[in-house]
Amino acid sequence: MDGYGNLSWWGFTPAFDLIPKDISGDELNILLVNSHDPRLILKTLSRIPENENRRMNFYVVEPFLEQLGRFMLLLSVAFEERFGLQETVENYMEIFGNTLIRKPNSNYIIEKANQFIKYVVDLDLMKDEFPMCDISSLKHKERDYLEGVFKFWRESSSDRSYEIHKIWDIRVRQFLGVRYDTKENAFDWDRIMKAHERGANIIHQYEYNSFRSKGLAFESRSGDYDVPNRTLSSPAAFTDKSGDKVIKRGYFGDIVTGPFMGFGIESENHDLFKKQNNMYMKMSTDVCTYNLTELFKKLRSFEDPAVESETILEEVEEFEKKSDVSKNLSVKLFHSKDLNHFLSKSKFSGFFDCVFFGCDSVNLFTKDATKLARKPCLIYTESPKYFLELKKEQVHTVLQTLLDNGKGFGLKSDDQIDEKDPFKLNRLSFIYS
Repeated sequence: MDGYGNLSWWGFTPAFDLIPKDISGDELNILLVNSHDPRLILKTLSRIPENENRRMNFYVVEPFLEQLGRFMLLLSVAFEERFGLQETVENYMEIFGNTLIRKPNSNYIIEKANQFIKYVVDLDLMKDEFPMCDISSLKHKERDYLEGVFKFWRESSSDRSYEIHKIWDIRVRQFLGVRYDTKENAFDWDRIMKAHERGANIIHQYEYNSFRSKGLAFESRSGDYDVPNRTLSSPAAFTDKSGDKVIKRGYFGDIVTGPFMGFGIESENHDLFKKQNNMYMKMSTDVCTYNLTELFKKLRSFEDPAVESETILEEVEEFEKKSDVSKNLSVKLFHSKDLNHFLSKSKFSGFFDCVFFGCDSVNLFTKDATKLARKPCLIYTESPKYFLELKKEQVHTVLQTLLDNGKGFGLKSDDQIDEKDPFKLNRLSFIYS
């Protein structure tokens, strides 16, 4: 198993607004293929003008049911009314990107797992209590499997069946081989010569080495990060010594790039990237914290303790006049390794206003896939630039092939790929018109 495992728990490029301002319509349908986390959903929602009452329907396709369960959980955190602003940001980052979490977040996951178990067996209850998410597309056996995932989430932290520190170390040893004894040097090489070269300069040695060595990317608050994050667990098939196939549950995701790319390497706040003695004064965790703070401010109403109480009341009253973003949000979850579910149904022909293909789903970017697009439709293909094991020439080849294929499908694109620096682009953008 290589450094990226057999599934992805997070996306590999920064979040962006999927819908430009010139795209109109009271209701938009957006297809996300292997986006791997809700970053695109949250970013797009945060850019909707406050006075605009637009319905956003996201159709999320992921190859593993565990990934769909994480979508449900992370969206719950994002819109959890009991959390304050800082708590929402820190909890989201911790559950999203850390293999070890604090006890309060472990308790929250257990609480949500119990709720989700009720939802998978009672879709009407889910529609009433968690209307933003829809799992009705899942077959009965898929919902049964998802129920098993949630039951695993709620198991006691004292259960020794998921010792993440040992599981993680085994993966690192297998990946590095003889380099394990000098792993810090290997980590520095990947960070400086690969991640930094591709644009992720803000990632600091401390946080990157912490992720690479033990899976702990974000440490935002003092406390003990000592409970395994069971939402980052999945099963995989192995052959034992006798030649029999066995299923083992462990961590089989990315151990190379990390969860920094979605919100932690770019920001509109340029002060975060100031340098002193040619070194950044902030790091990726600070960028992620700022970006998510600003995002959640726009998605929800939070009181600012620095503002006079009268002003706060006015702001809250004004918020109540606005439409609730979550009430105009629908996230429909689909379990599939292809797009046959959509291509086989006439209702999805010319249905989507926007389509996003993650960098590990480029094989699904085909002529047939364009049949799902409604003119004019925006189609994005994610760059594999932050798959750090890929060389510059390989990234260029992938992007050039995608660009040539897209134009061959009749799509328009203004993107140009620099052969000397293919890392400039986070994605390719096409228009189907």
